[in-house]
Amino acid sequence: MAITSQWQSASDEDWALALAREAVIRPLIDQPEVTEELVVTASAELGISRSLVYRLVAKLQTTAGRVRRMEAVS
Repeated sequence: MAITSQWQSASDEDWALALAREAVIRPLIDQPEVTEELVVTASAELGISRSLVYRLVAKLQTTAGRVRRMEAVS
């Protein structure tokens, strides 16, 4: 039985939503500080709660950090 990762089994609609969210959230991790104003703006743009914006920022920062560490080793 083959193991399928979550992104491989995501519907086109779910994948499009993830890409749209990333386009708004990714610029936040490049900021020196993720301010409440930035979070409120992202929340309104995406139609999601501020707490979800903070969770997505944290998740993307963690993922980006792993990629940077992998690039440094290469």
